[in-house]
Amino acid sequence: MGTVSNALKMLDHFPLDSAGIGLSDQARASCKNKATVYRYLCELESNAFVEQDHETRKYRVGPALTRLAQGRKRRGGAREVIAPIVAALSARLNSWAILFDAAEGSATPVALYHDGVAEDAGRVPIGSGLSLKGSSTGIVCHAFGNGLDTPEALKTAVLDCRHAGMARTPGAQAGALQSLSAPVFGCSGSLAFVATLVLPPPGAQGHSIDTHETALCLTATAATVAIGGQPIPFHPNRRLQ
Repeated sequence: MGTVSNALKMLDHFPLDSAGIGLSDQARASCKNKATVYRYLCELESNAFVEQDHETRKYRVGPALTRLAQGRKRRGGAREVIAPIVAALSARLNSWAILFDAAEGSATPVALYHDGVAEDAGRVPIGSGLSLKGSSTGIVCHAFGNGLDTPEALKTAVLDCRHAGMARTPGAQAGALQSLSAPVFGCSGSLAFVATLVLPPPGAQGHSIDTHETALCLTATAATVAIGGQPIPFHPNRRLQ
């Protein structure tokens, strides 16, 4: 376990109230000597993860953790706003619709709907191929996410996604399920969520691809506006390959 991980592990022993914890108690709880614990606490304090009460000499949770907790709460609130919009998309198209949280460059499914009915968010439709390396969700993350490298194999797809405002599953086999994804931007202008539709195989009964693209575009735009973001311009005449 690295130095950063060891330092952060100290936070596990902090009490839930504001009383704080002393150096001796922290050393005893973490089974480390005082010199090591003091070094870790100084590192945490320098980054505002903890702060020391100069009267009691005890350490308590610092403002950095409070800000992180507030940010997580805001994201949870945004998800609660967006989820019904994605559910309506699923009901409108009688299809699977998935909402991914795209925080920090990852893509974690946080809401899943089938025909508008909520399902277990940890269960995605079999065969939809929603891994970040080879899916429409992954392309959206690579195209609009911050700090993400663009693999050579996805460069063309990423450029198309930036131009069109949404992406299709690249290189999907004929007759296989595909996904269609669009970005949802937060109030800071960064990628916040990805809305994904699972498309029926070509030739299957149901809505046309044009209907899916239009409905997904409207959903992503509505979701972005609902959480105070600025949607990107959509190019309705741009055909996705």
